[in-house]
Amino acid sequence: IYNKRSKRAHNRLIIKKIKMVFKQMFRTLYLALLIFSDQTNVTAKQILFKRCVALVEVKMLQNGQHTKNLACQSASGATFSIEGDGVDEAWIDENMANGKLASGQTVLSFPHGATLKSDGKIESIERPKIDRTVQVKLASVEGERTVLVVRVVAPDAEPSKSMKQISDSIFGTDGDPINLKSQISACSYNKLNFIPATGYDITDGVTTVNIDQNVAGSTDGSIKVAVEGQLQQKYGANWFDNYDHFMYCLPPGTVGNWIGYGFYNTKVSVYNNNWCTFVSLQMHEIGHNLNLDHSGETGEYDDKSGMMSVSYSQDDGPKMCFNAAKSWQLGWYENRTREVKQSGPMMYQGSLVGISSDDPDVDGPPMLIKLNQLSSTTDYYLNFNSAKGFNSGTQEGKNKVLIVTAGGEGMGASPSTLVAKLSKGNSYTIPNFDSTGQDMVVSVDDINRNSGSAEVTICLGDCNFNPTPSPTSFVCNGDATFDIFLKTDRYPFETTWTLKNNCNSEVVASGGPYNAAYTSYHHQTTSSCSAEHTFTINDTFGDGICCNEGDGIYRVETANAIVAIGGTFGYSESTTFGQCGPSNAPTLEPTL
Repeated sequence: IYNKRSKRAHNRLIIKKIKMVFKQMFRTLYLALLIFSDQTNVTAKQILFKRCVALVEVKMLQNGQHTKNLACQSASGATFSIEGDGVDEAWIDENMANGKLASGQTVLSFPHGATLKSDGKIESIERPKIDRTVQVKLASVEGERTVLVVRVVAPDAEPSKSMKQISDSIFGTDGDPINLKSQISACSYNKLNFIPATGYDITDGVTTVNIDQNVAGSTDGSIKVAVEGQLQQKYGANWFDNYDHFMYCLPPGTVGNWIGYGFYNTKVSVYNNNWCTFVSLQMHEIGHNLNLDHSGETGEYDDKSGMMSVSYSQDDGPKMCFNAAKSWQLGWYENRTREVKQSGPMMYQGSLVGISSDDPDVDGPPMLIKLNQLSSTTDYYLNFNSAKGFNSGTQEGKNKVLIVTAGGEGMGASPSTLVAKLSKGNSYTIPNFDSTGQDMVVSVDDINRNSGSAEVTICLGDCNFNPTPSPTSFVCNGDATFDIFLKTDRYPFETTWTLKNNCNSEVVASGGPYNAAYTSYHHQTTSSCSAEHTFTINDTFGDGICCNEGDGIYRVETANAIVAIGGTFGYSESTTFGQCGPSNAPTLEPTL
């Protein structure tokens, strides 16, 4: 007999299982419709392909280089590399850049068929044609995602690490302090969490698969095909739908000097022996599964500020996340982003906070800034690379403002290039930004390592962030009229203000929050002239009312003098003027 809470839990479990069944049915049907149903046996190990779902495979080598290949995904979920004339890295990059090729979404066709060879590769007599692209996104960057780690044992070799050691290095199940699970959870502020798979013959997320093929002299591709065949036998025809990610830990001895590889926008990553236990490669290859491309500077791999560059043979480090372009794409910090573009404000002055320095879900200054060029496919992304907390191990540009370029509007796989590493007093100029005929200048005004933030100024053309005059002196007697003029920015509900008589602690007037954006308001009140007053204006987001989201301004006048004026501030700004004393007060200079 269930109590009410148990019944609800039981019902949720049933609904979850039903959803999983429908998901498996949909995916199997979807792929079956895409792949030519008349795949006929040519030999015992050869199949004739007519159509498949395209995957992009990127393999990292020990010398810091890489290879990029096109692959096919079968209806069962197994993947096979394509070889043949015209299927090279240049063709892949060109079609990914122009949007024609999307890993996990584009359907390839082989007009004259293709055969699966014994080495696990598909051989085509001609370049496959891009049939169509369907909008199915397989990878998710939020929520809980189950991971099955496969320890592969061959007749002549097995991985150096045990199942227990592998599980600990990936999930921290035996006390490993820095691993795939912990670092992704930290970088995402628990928005993305990797969970060890459970099920038949799985211990702490790891299972062992025995294959009949020797690894010595074999390609990693042929070993992978053998592994996926065993997974299908072990977990059934729908094995690929059981879990969100599959990590294959291969034994040493395969051909080549590769260390690992992953497929964009899908579930599979492959590791060479001990590289399965190194957190930087784990995050790099899983990053490809999440549709992240490489981070470069002068080459494709050498932006070492984040994990999509080279990897390190370290079990517990380095502790770092991803650069500004990848972070924008992942969306973990979207509540703390700013965009500078022609259709909005073309300037920003204020703080830029490191991703490890504050909670992105709490209102505050931006962690990421995008300089969006509407006339170009290339945009600029800024972050302050604070070397503290879970990003303390960043390998390049520590405690500097970094600027990278990337395409894809920050939404899909695109290589990024690090173009600037700015210290205090440095600036970077983007000529003819967005074809405006004007230069965009990014300047670093200050850096505070303790708070993990920088003060930056971003300006297109000639910017005047303080276009108003300074407060002026005044003389008055008796009671005085105070006029408060205020123009709101794009977010009027963030703005409030008070005028306080400091001699008797009375708040004589207040205003806000407001409802109308870009709107001018006039408030009037009366208070004693023989008193010290403080005018305080607040912005709950911390970016003032000028000039990030509009050209807001405030001005306080009394006795024919301007006693407070401004617009560019952070969370709050106060101006004190006058003094407590007789009504025939002398001329006073207001102080900010």
